[in-house]
Amino acid sequence: MKGADLKTLVETVSIATGRNFILDPKVQGKVTVVSAKSMTPEELYQVFLSILEVHGYIAIPSGGATKIVPDDKLKLAGDASGKIHGSDEIVVQIFELQHVEAGKMMGVLRPMVSPKGHLAIYQPTNMLVVADYGANVSRLARILGRVDQPASGEVEVIALQHASAIDLVRVINEMEKSAGNSPQAGNLVADERTNSVLISGSQGSRVRLRALITHLDTPVDLIGNTQVVYLRYAKAKNMVTVLSSIGENYVAKAKAAKENAAQTSSSTVNVQAYDEANALVITAPPDLLRTMETVIRKLDVRRAQVLVEAIIAEMSADKAAEFGVQWRTIPSDGGLVAGTNFDRTSQGINTLSSSTSGIPNLLSLGSGLSLGFMSGTQTLLGNEFVSLGSLLRVLKGDVATNILQTPTLVTLDNQEAEIVVAETVPFVTGSFTQATNSATNPFQTIQREDVGLTLKVTPQINEGDTIRLDIYQELSEVKETPTVGADGVVTNTRSIKTSVMVDNGKVLVLGGLIRDRTEKTNDQVPVLSEIPVLGSLFKYEQSTDNKINLMVFLRPAILRNAADNMTLTRNKYQYMRHQQLQQKPAKGALYLGRGPVTLPRMEYVLNQYRTGFNQDPAHTPMATQPPAGGGLAAPPAAELQMPDERDYDN
Repeated sequence: MKGADLKTLVETVSIATGRNFILDPKVQGKVTVVSAKSMTPEELYQVFLSILEVHGYIAIPSGGATKIVPDDKLKLAGDASGKIHGSDEIVVQIFELQHVEAGKMMGVLRPMVSPKGHLAIYQPTNMLVVADYGANVSRLARILGRVDQPASGEVEVIALQHASAIDLVRVINEMEKSAGNSPQAGNLVADERTNSVLISGSQGSRVRLRALITHLDTPVDLIGNTQVVYLRYAKAKNMVTVLSSIGENYVAKAKAAKENAAQTSSSTVNVQAYDEANALVITAPPDLLRTMETVIRKLDVRRAQVLVEAIIAEMSADKAAEFGVQWRTIPSDGGLVAGTNFDRTSQGINTLSSSTSGIPNLLSLGSGLSLGFMSGTQTLLGNEFVSLGSLLRVLKGDVATNILQTPTLVTLDNQEAEIVVAETVPFVTGSFTQATNSATNPFQTIQREDVGLTLKVTPQINEGDTIRLDIYQELSEVKETPTVGADGVVTNTRSIKTSVMVDNGKVLVLGGLIRDRTEKTNDQVPVLSEIPVLGSLFKYEQSTDNKINLMVFLRPAILRNAADNMTLTRNKYQYMRHQQLQQKPAKGALYLGRGPVTLPRMEYVLNQYRTGFNQDPAHTPMATQPPAGGGLAAPPAAELQMPDERDYDN
């Protein structure tokens, strides 16, 4: 067939192979086919596909027919089943990679795909999708079969004799990183417990790493084996106790082993604290030094803090009532002496006795309403009394007290904290009076004690954000009205000492006191007090009702990082500033025309710390040399200015 039309060739192939073809309108051209022998229908069809490829067309199976279209539509063609029927047939193949990343294979395979072929990846399932001629897809499949192989699964464990596994792995990784970390570098993992290094990778990489580790794992001279370790959070003097105990155990075990006896006798273990720099100076053999460094890393960590908020609420109510009549008569002619006196109270009829000035002491009658009369005085047994007098007392008292205290403190985990808000009150503990010829010289011993609020807390953070609290809380106050006849000051003390377990951020009641006391007193003269109406002249009644409700609540919260600390500080700062802003400015003749003094806004304070207090708005560099003549360098003039008034607004 020479110079035949392409459409004529399609008709011939259709008759010979029994296939149905659909031609794109763009399909056209002249074809020449020369064959030295006759061909089978399948061979004819393969030749037909090659002719289409030469002329820029492809055959796309579609149901019961085959479409012949330009090859620029190749990515839409092919059999997605992955079966390759011929080298010139368009095939779509999906490769699911097991050991290599599909993204990395894209750069390798893309140059091998025909110009009109298509290559894509599906990252979630690590798949490659290829649409190309069958021969090319077969070639790509063979390449992927060789590349997609599991890496060497062999792992070697190398026990170190002298070097530290962690330090050695760190040094090798830094070297590999600077060299570009080629795929043949292998992997290294340090096992701190056994001081071993685990290596994996290809055989060549493992041989190289093994030789490098052997070269680095060499003994060092024990003389001068001293290290200085700077601590970040722990105290050096506290760490010395732990490390010294480890060193003592090491020396004892080494002496017990005969093979190490000689080495132990020559080795020295010494741990000293340098408090000025919070550092440790350690002299020890290499293996013990590595153990101590591991212990230091475990212990020298930032400890969480605990915020403890206590609420102490006390409510008390005192009610008192008093009613009674007292009277007395002493006739001047020495007749009958009569009267009533109820000495449960110090403000009775006796207060009407004349003082040294001859005037009855009427100002000592006390609180309440006192009504009565008196007529002259009479001396009886050397004392002056009112000749005739009576006293009617009526009193009703009602006292209510509501005290709320909320002490707050922050402390480290397992660190005792104490807050004391009290007054120092002097108490007389002893007295001595020495009489001389001219004067009396009293001598008293005074002991001063705190009276107020004391709170001691030791928190311990446990698993699951639970907090154990060892608590001692004491609330004391000076009693306003001491007991009659008491010598000195009387104080009321309420204290709690306990250990509790509380969840983070939860509120727990520690304890309290609920007291309800009622006291009634009725003094009367027998028989006479029973007389209707007149009986009130022969009785005296008192009633007292006392109620106290005291409760102590506690709320701990864990502060694990700087953000938690800043949130707490901001909230407390804003609360104090809000309380200051709520104060009303003073009025009166001395009013200066300025509002209450308040804290600046939190943002202003933080900005001062961020920009530096020793820098002016123009960022003047801080003076690094003292001024001539000594002393401190003066800050710029702008630093001496007060904050703008806007910084004090809400």
